[in-house]
Order: sequence, then C-alpha cells, then structure tokens
Amino acid sequence: WTNSNPSIGLAASGTGNIASFTAINAGTTTETATITVTPVDPNSSCPGTPESFTISVSPVPTGTATPASQTVCSESAISTIAFTGNVPGITFDWTRDNLATVTGIPGVGNGNISGTLTNTSNAPVTVTFTVTPSLGGCVGTPFTFTVTVNENLPVATATPATQTICSGNITDIILSSSING
Repeated sequence: WTNSNPSIGLAASGTGNIASFTAINAGTTTETATITVTPVDPNSSCPGTPESFTISVSPVPTGTATPASQTVCSESAISTIAFTGNVPGITFDWTRDNLATVTGIPGVGNGNISGTLTNTSNAPVTVTFTVTPSLGGCVGTPFTFTVTVNENLPVATATPATQTICSGNITDIILSSSING
C-alpha cells in the first residue's frame, strides 16, 4: 500500500495490514490522505486491481478568550468575553464555578459570554470559566479564564435619617456602611 500524505502520521508505504497509528494534523484545515492498496498474488507476484480509500484528519480545535481575565464590581456587567479559534466553525462550550456565591450568568453555556454578575458574599470571589473548543466531533483541550467579582455594593445609612430644626445646631449625623472600612 501507498499513502499520498505521510504528514497525517502514517508511513508513505508499507505491506500487510495498516496498524493503528496516531493521526496528526497541526494545521488549520483538514488533511486528507489517499491510501492505495495493491493486492499481490504470493505465488506469481502478479499485482491485482488497486483499491483506494481516504483518511481525513481534522485539526485539533484550540481557542482563546479575550479578555483573558477581568475584575468587576458586584451587580456590574462584565466586558463581553469573546472566543477565537485556530480554525473556522469551532464551537465553545463553557461551565463556571461558584454558582452559590455569584449569580447572574448561568453555570453552563456556549459561545461568547456577557451579562451581569452579583456577588452575594462580603468578600471578593473569583469565578473560573472552563471552555472546551470542539469542531466536527473533535474536542480540543479545555482552557480557563477568571472573573473576580468584588463584594456586595456598600449600603450607606445615616442616623438619624431625618432631622427637623428651626435654626441652631443639628444633632450629629452618624454615617455607616454595610461593609467595614
């Protein structure tokens, strides 16, 4: 047998069965190899009619996120996270953690990410998104990026909330916040 495209990881030629091999495609388009098998009569060494088949190897999809990470205030919209890949047509499926502490964007989705995140705690929380690129049944290596969501927005309180006076001194107004500092 002969192979028209050894760059897929299969030798240029051989005899007997084709053993399993690790297919390779480091490019950005599908690589196709035509394998032509010629049967040979072992007694006379006369060749029979060749038969051909193809092996197509798709590129492994990869991707990146822009921006790679960001920090936002609770209840603020994130900068849209856009995905790009090494080949056209890649789909990007994602999951995220810290669902109990940060709400607003679902725990799973696909495509670019936008929306508002709300931190329900009193400390910054980092949300890690894990993204898996795929193309035509080929799954790439997952990658991650983070969004740090700062604590709840502070709520100010004035005590007393209102005062009515004629003229003269007003009572001290004590200002406090739901967040220390």
